[in-house]
Amino acid sequence: MKNIFLRTILSAAILAAMTGCSLLKVSLSTGEAISPDDARVRVMTRALYYDLSNRIVAAADSVATSPDTDMRIRAIRWKIRATRAAVTAAMQTIPDVALADTWILCTRMDRAFTHMPDSLLFGRYTPMMRQTAQRMKLKVDSVAHDALTPERYALMKEYVEHYIRSNRPRTDENITPQNTTLAWIDFMKSKGIEVTYQSGTIADVVSDMSDKMSGQTGQFTNSLMWSKDILEIEWQRDSMSQFVAAQMDSLDRSFERIVVVMENIPEISDSVMARFNTHVEHVLASLKSSLDYAFGQVDMQRSELQRYVSAEREAIIRQAGETAQGMVQQAIDQVPAIVSRVAGWLALLSAVVLGLPFAAGYWVGTLRERARRAAAPPDGKEPQDGK
Repeated sequence: MKNIFLRTILSAAILAAMTGCSLLKVSLSTGEAISPDDARVRVMTRALYYDLSNRIVAAADSVATSPDTDMRIRAIRWKIRATRAAVTAAMQTIPDVALADTWILCTRMDRAFTHMPDSLLFGRYTPMMRQTAQRMKLKVDSVAHDALTPERYALMKEYVEHYIRSNRPRTDENITPQNTTLAWIDFMKSKGIEVTYQSGTIADVVSDMSDKMSGQTGQFTNSLMWSKDILEIEWQRDSMSQFVAAQMDSLDRSFERIVVVMENIPEISDSVMARFNTHVEHVLASLKSSLDYAFGQVDMQRSELQRYVSAEREAIIRQAGETAQGMVQQAIDQVPAIVSRVAGWLALLSAVVLGLPFAAGYWVGTLRERARRAAAPPDGKEPQDGK
């Protein structure tokens, strides 16, 4: 009975050891992918940015037909600031913070447009702008409701209202881009929730950086073109129009004097015409030099901005390449440690597979030999059948 019990225990130990070794797996990981919920929030937030940007541009362009140049310039500046704030908020790395900042931006803009008088906004175009801001707020609320679970939606909505109440802007600028990462973490901690975030795999990081580069580059290009529109409006309104009007008035007075002189003293008409031609040539030359200088300045600024954009793009691409290379190098550096672990487990597996059965057989054979000797007669002869 004792031998049977020992054999059972030994067999169970061998089986357990073999079963444990069969679960050994070797894998090389380059980072854990972000959760499906965070990926859905990121995709929907960035899609929301493009929709909001199109709404802002369409609303601002509708003011372009206004005869009031100040109103047109105000609409262009609002378009630049609003789209810049939207891309800064939506292109953040943490999906929840990006959606919350976009929500805060639209809510603040809607409330500011609601309470500010028409004279400080866009005059007769203010109702259309207010309707646009209200639609943007409803749109971001709808996207948040679809992208988040009911619990996360209620929590983020409470956070947005709490942040707007606790952080009122010090000026009338309600579309200034802000980063509320620390505020979001503090709010979640106050609710007893620990904020954790995973940057994702190398593919996730590269895709996130590509989206940021595309959004920021497009926004910078649009801001450059819109700033050029402001310069053209101001130039036509102030310097160019006043200069041309002054020159035309001077020409008109000169022509009137010429007419009077020619009516009374025909003999000096040739001399007067020559002086008039010289004066006209000077005016045209001055006008041409002013135009050449103005367009030269615009072209020089465009070239400088283009070089700046190219340098920034190359720096971002180089940084992305260094980041990807560092991640790959880190993954490669972990290979020797993994290989050493695999070798150790293989050695242990060999010891278990080969050593334990041999030891068990030797021990069982020893027990059987002892039992056989104990059952043999004292004279050392084997017992015979029937005797």
